[in-house]
Amino acid sequence: MRYSAVILVLTVSAFQPLPALRAQPQPVRAQLVPEVLSVQPGKPFCVALRLQMEDSWHTYWKNPGDSGLRTKIEWKLPPGFTAGEIQWPYPEIFLLGLDVNYGYEDEVWLLTEIAPPATLKAGASISLAASVKWLACLEECLPGGADMMVRLPVKDENPKVEVLWSGQFKKTRQKIPENSSAWKVSASAEDNLVHLFLSPPAGVKTEPKDVYFFPEQSELIDYVEPQATKKTEAGFVLEAQRSKFWRKWPARIQGVLFSSTGWGETRGQQAIRVNVKLETIHSISEESKK
Repeated sequence: MRYSAVILVLTVSAFQPLPALRAQPQPVRAQLVPEVLSVQPGKPFCVALRLQMEDSWHTYWKNPGDSGLRTKIEWKLPPGFTAGEIQWPYPEIFLLGLDVNYGYEDEVWLLTEIAPPATLKAGASISLAASVKWLACLEECLPGGADMMVRLPVKDENPKVEVLWSGQFKKTRQKIPENSSAWKVSASAEDNLVHLFLSPPAGVKTEPKDVYFFPEQSELIDYVEPQATKKTEAGFVLEAQRSKFWRKWPARIQGVLFSSTGWGETRGQQAIRVNVKLETIHSISEESKK
């Protein structure tokens, strides 16, 4: 971590650059990659948006940080099909000028679960289309996008996995944060600090290293200010500075906790999901009126 299946691409284009941006060749290549070779009526399957960035360029996570834009997928599916939310791998940290950004470099796979209707008839083929938009940044930023489509046959049998990409799907799922049934997490807000209290499962003695909290809520914390992790009698506490732009504490805190040494979970998960009630010790409501 740094601090500092037929696939058809219909069109790839850079959107009209903003006045401050210089037009240049597209630094991102995109494609849709189905995990399966066919579709079974009523059985969900995953399709990945694969983004390959040129050296040192990055695209953005669901919360881009101080600046940037998240990648967006607009699905155009046959009648009766539904698409789930993007399954985001945990991001990296990028410094762009004085901004701290969250995103991905080199390559990222963003998974979406597609659910076909149980009434789908076998014997035909279906088309899954998507319009994708992203923002890629290096020292400057360039918005771009692509319209893509994949075609898959419909068969009344258990779909076979595309072996060519099975390793990459497995690797990506290991980076998608999951709820932890072992670690207990609670949160409180006091003055200008957000506290996340972490209680390890019984028998875990190894202290998590390089712990960092990626908030899903924008402008909740100050991204530039360092986060501090301290030991407590019950485990650990992470402290983050409140953003000067935040005027009212939320009822809950949502995000991702990362540790370079993992959390003692199965499959060596380095990131766990956080979705907990926020206990407010000192309200900032009076300050927000100033």
